[in-house]
Amino acid sequence: FPYTTLFRSTGETLKDPSGNDIIAGGYFMPDGVTPLLDLSVAGQEEQFYSDAVDGTSLLKLANSTVSGIMGNPLFVVTQFEYKTSNNAGTSMYGTLPSPIAVVAVDQNKTTGDLIAKQYFNVPTADVHGLWITCAGSISPWNTHLSSEEYEPDAWAVTQTGDTVGGLFKAFSRNTFGSDTAANPYHYGHVPEVTVKPDGTASIRKHYCMGRISRELVQVMPDNRTVLMGDDYVGGGLFMFIADVANVLSSGTLYAAKLTQTSAAQSADGGAFTVQWIKLGSAN
Repeated sequence: FPYTTLFRSTGETLKDPSGNDIIAGGYFMPDGVTPLLDLSVAGQEEQFYSDAVDGTSLLKLANSTVSGIMGNPLFVVTQFEYKTSNNAGTSMYGTLPSPIAVVAVDQNKTTGDLIAKQYFNVPTADVHGLWITCAGSISPWNTHLSSEEYEPDAWAVTQTGDTVGGLFKAFSRNTFGSDTAANPYHYGHVPEVTVKPDGTASIRKHYCMGRISRELVQVMPDNRTVLMGDDYVGGGLFMFIADVANVLSSGTLYAAKLTQTSAAQSADGGAFTVQWIKLGSAN
C-alpha cells in the first residue's frame, strides 16, 4: 500500500484544540505555549521546528470528544528528537527542549485512510522539559512511553569546554534562560504520555527506572516487567519490575550480567547465560 502523509515537520501548520494555527514539530518553552524562535539570521526569524521525527504511537480511545471527526477517532503521539541546525547552520542538537505532540486523526470507516484534524503540543513544565526524546513504544495500558537518550553527565556539565556539558548548558539556557538552571539528574528518564478523549494529554517521568540512554522500552505481557536497551557505547541491558501492574512509578531496577558460554560463530555472537543484578528499589 502507498504511504499517506499525515503531516510534515517542515514548517507546515495544523490546527490546535482552539482552532489556531500551530507549527508541526514546533519548539516551545516547557509551558507548551511560548514558541522558541530561531533568530540566527536577520530577516529569517521563525519558530524552531524539528527535522527529526522519532518515536510514534497510534492509540485508540473510547468516547473521543474531538470535534469534526466523522469516522473513527485515533490519536498519533509523536516525539521529536532534535533540531539539526539553525538557519545560520549552527548545530542545535541537544540544545532545545524536545517536543511531544498528540495529533487527533479521522479514520475513514470504509478505506481506513487517516486525516490529521487537530494538533496538541504537550506541556512539559511539570517534568522540567524533555531532553533528546528517542525511543518510543506503546504500553499495554494504552499510553506512549518515551525516553531521554544520552542522559547528561552531571560531572561533565560542571566542566568548561566539555562537549556533553556544553550541550546541556545550551539546553538549560534555551529552556530556562540560564546555563545552570537545569538539573542534569532530571533527564535520562522514561516520560509517559497519557492521551485524553479531547486530544490533549498529560505527561510524567518515571525516575525510579534509572538514568540510561534508552533505545527501547518494552513492557512484557505481565504489565510489570520492562526490558530496556541502552544506546550508549559500553552500555548495558536493564530490567525494571513494577510493584503494581500498569504503574511504572514504583519498582525494582536490575542490570544484566552476561557470561559467554560458547565462542562466537559467523552468524551470531555465541551463547550466554544471563544473571540479573539488583540495583535497588525506589518510588
